[in-house]
Amino acid sequence: MPFENVKVVCLLSGGPDSTAMIWKYLMETNHRIHIHHVILDTNDVNRHNSEWVAVQKIIKWLRDPVNAEKYNYSIEGQIEGFTYNRFEFKGFGAPHDHYLYAMMAACFFMSPTGPAPIDWQNYTRAMATGRCAEDGTSTGGGHFRRAKRLFELATDNKVAWMTPMTGFGKREIINMIPRELFELTTSCSYPVKINGVWNGCNQCVGCARRIEGMYQSDKYTKEELPEWHKYIEQRPNEQVQGYVKD
Repeated sequence: MPFENVKVVCLLSGGPDSTAMIWKYLMETNHRIHIHHVILDTNDVNRHNSEWVAVQKIIKWLRDPVNAEKYNYSIEGQIEGFTYNRFEFKGFGAPHDHYLYAMMAACFFMSPTGPAPIDWQNYTRAMATGRCAEDGTSTGGGHFRRAKRLFELATDNKVAWMTPMTGFGKREIINMIPRELFELTTSCSYPVKINGVWNGCNQCVGCARRIEGMYQSDKYTKEELPEWHKYIEQRPNEQVQGYVKD
């Protein structure tokens, strides 16, 4: 896909992967970006409340003229808008994320009774998600491929589903974006609110991958790093790349 005259709907979850995806487009392309967040109203309320707070902070940071000038991107020329919607799945678990993305994103490109939610003018249509190298499990890959086929069917193969982060792990993602932007993101599946602020549990897979990426990155000194905990697979500390014993 060419690097000009492209409008992309970027699905922002509030996590570092989708945030880095938007940052990559701002830094390396001339894409015009429309940012969208999906609020999943499920029994897992804390996670999605935490993600919504993170998304609002990330949008505010990206729209700050001071940051735009510092990092040399155009708010008016590159960030076209921000929207969100809510899906309610009370009483049972929500479908796999990929299927939600496929269903929701297709709505941006098809509107049988009137104009689509986004004014496309002459721009090439595309949708992007923050699928990264760590999402390449056999199960996750199967869900993604099936969801992509559904999306292509719904859009008559006229819209690209882009995944620009597939070659990047947490270390590369954390190194890619400004530290202050990374620290606005959330990775936790079971966050806890303490004194009005959402905090990671430091026990789930999301927290473990985030902390491991921080240890591997060049953004933090040893004194600034959070205390390491055993990975979900019970991997010993000495086997974690970047971990340094006292």
